[in-house]
Amino acid sequence: MLEVIKLLVCFCVGFYAFRFMKITGTAQVTRFLFWLVFIRFVVASFHSITYVQVAGPISIVSLVSMVSVAACSLFLFKLNRSIIFNREHILIKLIIALMIISGLINGQLVTSIASIVKWLFLLQLILLFQQSFKYETVKNTLSVLLIAYAYPVTMLLFSVVLGIKKATELDGSLSYLGGFYHESTFSNMIYGALLIYLLLSVTLKSHSIVKLFLGLMFGFVLIMLVNYRTTVIAAVIVIFGALYAQYREQKFQFKTLSIAGGVLLVLLATLLDFSSVAERFMEIPEALSKSSVFFSLPEYYSIEDKKFFSGRIYLWSQYISQAMEGDIIQQWFGYGMDSWKKYFDLYAHNTIVSFYYELGILGCTLILSFFIWQFIQILRIKVDVIKWTLLGIYASFILLNMGTMPLWQIEGIIILSLIIALTSFYIGEKNETY
Repeated sequence: MLEVIKLLVCFCVGFYAFRFMKITGTAQVTRFLFWLVFIRFVVASFHSITYVQVAGPISIVSLVSMVSVAACSLFLFKLNRSIIFNREHILIKLIIALMIISGLINGQLVTSIASIVKWLFLLQLILLFQQSFKYETVKNTLSVLLIAYAYPVTMLLFSVVLGIKKATELDGSLSYLGGFYHESTFSNMIYGALLIYLLLSVTLKSHSIVKLFLGLMFGFVLIMLVNYRTTVIAAVIVIFGALYAQYREQKFQFKTLSIAGGVLLVLLATLLDFSSVAERFMEIPEALSKSSVFFSLPEYYSIEDKKFFSGRIYLWSQYISQAMEGDIIQQWFGYGMDSWKKYFDLYAHNTIVSFYYELGILGCTLILSFFIWQFIQILRIKVDVIKWTLLGIYASFILLNMGTMPLWQIEGIIILSLIIALTSFYIGEKNETY
């Protein structure tokens, strides 16, 4: 039933987008961006087919990612080859180079290809967004992108209406996934839709504050329905960052609307029947009260300690302990991308920990520098409401990287590329380095 609905929704969204872009005279680069994102979402939604391995460890969805990177390379080369071979985004290029070097040192180059492709895609998407903002208004680019995100949002609504849900946790809590495979990937899509709606709203000078609040509350409910704890917390940060930005922006008599919006969101969360979700959040203060466990070796964790944050803290300690046992070369260059599969059943669920294990001290230093640099760049934005909105969004994205790894998913890469490109645009300097 849901597979048929996917096809119908896919056709409707694709047809509407085609007509919309034709009528509005959308620039070629923006149309290209839309189809990249939309096709990715569609391919991910038919996971029973596209997740099947067709060539060794390579699945159809992986092939689509590789084809997307190749298509981006050709498109950018045709559009403006000078933007490819310059010193922009130097930290991203250094990270990619380190991935290659670490792969060669550890004999892991083949297994590193997937990660290298994803980071190349991040770089390409940043350039595409920057070019789109050059030929379009930010409003038009975000409007077209929001149409692509209408696909996963619509599928989520259908899964709620039809009562199609999935038990994703041992505590019996349920998630509505819209026919997608995993709540982590799907929650990033819904989270991305919330971000784009927010960014589109604040870029409109005549935007309605009431409409913005209603949209934020609706997006928050959707993310709660997906029921992925890390993304729920990230959404809260986004929303309160947006409310603070609006509070600073509005005149005195309208500041109460921002405060009221925050109160309404809190009330909404308490009124909804998400008791199982609430129970999962109760362990946060308990874990913080035992903060010493964060710095313990894996063998000193008790059975209860191993359960904190769905076992994430214990998993991180295992990765760090294993990384510290490597030789001097591995200490500096790591074990190579995706080398964790040789020793662990689960990925690290933390970008910093993962970089330390796979790319060593150099990789950890580069990713931290990259995150800090982007934060500094956002602070340089002169438009106050944009700056504080983007700070909230970026802080939430960093949080996601501490509890899961959106940078290892195309959906997360799309979000970060948009943040970086928007930051560069609002700073007003074409040759910003990242």
